[in-house]
Amino acid sequence: MEKTTEACDGVKDDDCDGTVDNGCTCADGATQDCCGGTKVTCAGGAWPACPTPPAETCNDKDDDCNGKVDDNLPVTPYMIEEDITKKDSCDLAKLATADGNFSSGTTFQGYLYKSDTTADSDWFTFTTVEASSGFCSPFSDQCVTTTFTLTDPSSTKDYEFCVWYDELGTVSCGGGTKVCSTDAGQAKNKITVKYTGTCALEDGIQYIMEVKPVTAGTTSCKPYKVQMDWSTVEGACL
Repeated sequence: MEKTTEACDGVKDDDCDGTVDNGCTCADGATQDCCGGTKVTCAGGAWPACPTPPAETCNDKDDDCNGKVDDNLPVTPYMIEEDITKKDSCDLAKLATADGNFSSGTTFQGYLYKSDTTADSDWFTFTTVEASSGFCSPFSDQCVTTTFTLTDPSSTKDYEFCVWYDELGTVSCGGGTKVCSTDAGQAKNKITVKYTGTCALEDGIQYIMEVKPVTAGTTSCKPYKVQMDWSTVEGACL
């Protein structure tokens, strides 16, 4: 008697060889989940291919089901050159604003993010610009106070930052004075710099800034923001 082909119904041994559904990958009509929440249905004893997984987005989920959360996001807006080269270095410091200048109240936004979700730090460079020195005697001393405030994605204070500067104007990598938000006397996620300038002259100087996670391995594709505020008072800084 000619053997009957298995019907792949998950019940009968149609070809009477002692095994139910041999040669079948699955029972017809069965379903299985695919990445992204879709389902496929077994037909002819085989699973059809799942649809292409959805693209990864910044949402604290593994959208493409590869075992990593928020990985392989696009370069824009999440990464800067040092993230792409995987070289977190002052030498690759990016202009924080389009022209690199910071007037009081100016802000910029960044992301601590690498496409493979390993720990990141961001480097920026900019020059503060004195919009007005207020009323003071020309060429007398004036105390310049510059405050940088870092706001991290969820205000959990998972990020910290440091700035390097030189009162003479230009600072190089590894040079100048270094101040960090973790230093004694500095408020968490805030850095205040004071130096003595000169009334009626431009007292803006160059800064180099590093933003990094408090704990190694802390990463996020959500934005952080840095704001600079500036004030001057006649007289040397005390």
